[in-house]
Amino acid sequence: VYKWKIKLPAGFQSSPNFTHLHQLKSVGGSLASMPMYTLTTRKSNPDRLELRYAETDKQVTLAQTELAPLLDVWLEVTETIKYGTAGTYDVNIKRLSDNATLFEYSNDAIINWRPGASFVRPKWGIYRSLLNAQDLRDESLLFANFSIEEL
Repeated sequence: VYKWKIKLPAGFQSSPNFTHLHQLKSVGGSLASMPMYTLTTRKSNPDRLELRYAETDKQVTLAQTELAPLLDVWLEVTETIKYGTAGTYDVNIKRLSDNATLFEYSNDAIINWRPGASFVRPKWGIYRSLLNAQDLRDESLLFANFSIEEL
């Protein structure tokens, strides 16, 4: 279980290509460069948060939601994953001020392991496409209370 708090500022500016905030990436094997799971924001109409998944070397969007309700508030993200070829995955994002769930996704039959992988590492921070410079500016976000628990 990965758990953390995050606050994106009001007016947070996403790239139309991608603005990754969190990833789970396998280490080792031929698919190590492609993250298994990615939480990314994307400039759109309206801007959105996407949960992306790649079993192999092609990503798909599993779920998405409008970004505006996630801005300028503290959020708590809980991500629960069972690693393996018969894995499970669950993510829940709630607003801390009232515990309202703003985003969730669950899958109890999903492949969460890559051939040749040694382990999976989590990543947090801003990682974004630089292809559309006119849509970029310096951005910051806040993280707090990281927790990693093995069940």
